[in-house]
Amino acid sequence: MKLDLMEKYMDIETRPCIVCGEENFEIFAKKSYLVAKKCKKCGMISTNPYFTETGVKVLYSEYLSDRLTDKNLENKRKVMYDIDRDWILRYIQRGHLLDIGSSAGYFLSRFNPSNFTRHGIEFSDECRVKAKELFDIPIRIGDIVDMNFDVKYDLITLRGVIEHFINPKLVIDKISKIINVGGYLYITATPNGQSFAFDVYKEKWNLFSIDHIHFFSIDHLDFIISKAGFKLVSYHYPYEETPYANAENDFKKIKKDIALIEGGSKSLVDSSVPFMGSMITAVWRFDGVNAG
Repeated sequence: MKLDLMEKYMDIETRPCIVCGEENFEIFAKKSYLVAKKCKKCGMISTNPYFTETGVKVLYSEYLSDRLTDKNLENKRKVMYDIDRDWILRYIQRGHLLDIGSSAGYFLSRFNPSNFTRHGIEFSDECRVKAKELFDIPIRIGDIVDMNFDVKYDLITLRGVIEHFINPKLVIDKISKIINVGGYLYITATPNGQSFAFDVYKEKWNLFSIDHIHFFSIDHLDFIISKAGFKLVSYHYPYEETPYANAENDFKKIKKDIALIEGGSKSLVDSSVPFMGSMITAVWRFDGVNAG
C-alpha cells in the first residue's frame, strides 16, 4: 500500500460498532498505522483509521494489476474457487448469479454457463475488460448501493469482499432488494474476527491489513444479515482442504510462536501461518421477511 494513498484517503473518525451501535471500544491489536478496535459490548472488531468511500474506489480500481503479479497465489486461488463453488452447489445448481467484487470474473468462470447466467460488479474497469476478454462475462462498474437492476438474482456471492465495505449493512440491504425469495446469499473467504490465530498473533496476523475494515464472527455476520430477511443455512471454516494448509508445519509454527509470545519475545515472531478457523464460509437463504 502506497503511503501517499493511505494519507490521502484515510479517515480517523471513530465510528459506532457496525453490529450493536455502541461506541465503547478497547484496543485489540495495533501496528504502526493501524488499530483494531474491539467493541466491549458485542466483541465486533473493526479497524481505525479506515479508507473513505473514495479511497476504497481508488484502491480497488488498481486491484487486478496487483493480483496478476503473483502467479503462484493465483494458482492457489483457482483451487479455492472450485472448493468454494462446490460448497454452494450443494444448495443451488442453476439460476441468475451475481458476484459482488468479482475481479476479472475468475470465480464466476468456475460456474457452468449452461446452468447460470453470470454477472459481476467491480470498481476496476480493467477487471471489466479482462472478464469480457477471458470469459465473456459482463461486469458492471460502480457501487452496488447506487445501482439499479432490471432482474432479480437466485444466487449472490461475495468472496473475500464483505470485510472491505465501510458500511456492509447498506450492501446487505441492497442485496435483499435484488434477490429472489428462496434465493441464496453466499459469503466466503472472509477473515474470522474470533479466530484462534487472530487472538494469538494480534497485529502479526497475516489477515490484519489496512484493506480489511471489519473482522466478523459468524454470529456478527448473521446478526446483520438476518435482519435483512435471510436465514442462515450453513457455515464452516475451510482449512485442511485448502491449498494453503500444511497442517503439520502450521501446528509446529504456531506452537513455537505461542512460546515466543508468552516468553516476551513477540518481536521474533514473523507473520502468522494459515490456520483452522481463520476464514468463514457461510450460506443464507432469503425468506423475504425483513426484520428492519
